[in-house]
Amino acid sequence: MEQKKNISFITILIAVILSAIISMAGSFVIVRYTDTKNRNQSASNSDEPTQITAVFIKPGSNETFPLTGGYEMLDINSLEFLTGSKGCADAIEEDKPQIMDALQTIIVSKGADEVMDPEGLERLKDEISDAVDQITGFTGDKALSGILKVYLYVETVSPID
Repeated sequence: MEQKKNISFITILIAVILSAIISMAGSFVIVRYTDTKNRNQSASNSDEPTQITAVFIKPGSNETFPLTGGYEMLDINSLEFLTGSKGCADAIEEDKPQIMDALQTIIVSKGADEVMDPEGLERLKDEISDAVDQITGFTGDKALSGILKVYLYVETVSPID
């Protein structure tokens, strides 16, 4: 009878150990599958729009541009773009010469009173945003991945000596 009791105990012990092993293996497989699925989801989400700041004129570098008539200069302390994607931020860096040319063309058409007026400054930012989107190709369906906001800090307008 005692031998039968020992066999039953050993059988139960083996069953518990096997259950624990099977349970742990199942948990491992589930965690592994879920982790892989999350990684794949993260990789596919990297193409989704995300906000990135692209620095075009570094703060303190003070780029100067002539205003209408050529008697005054606009001194820009910094110019940054909030973009809707990394692709747009990268395109801004790649197309810097074309953007700088467009920026100069836009500014030379402005007078001091236009750029120092709050409404005029907002129009200037809108024109810069539109030009950058055109140059980088973020228009139409891609507009939400393009320029979202322009941060422009005008240092001063000064006469040309």
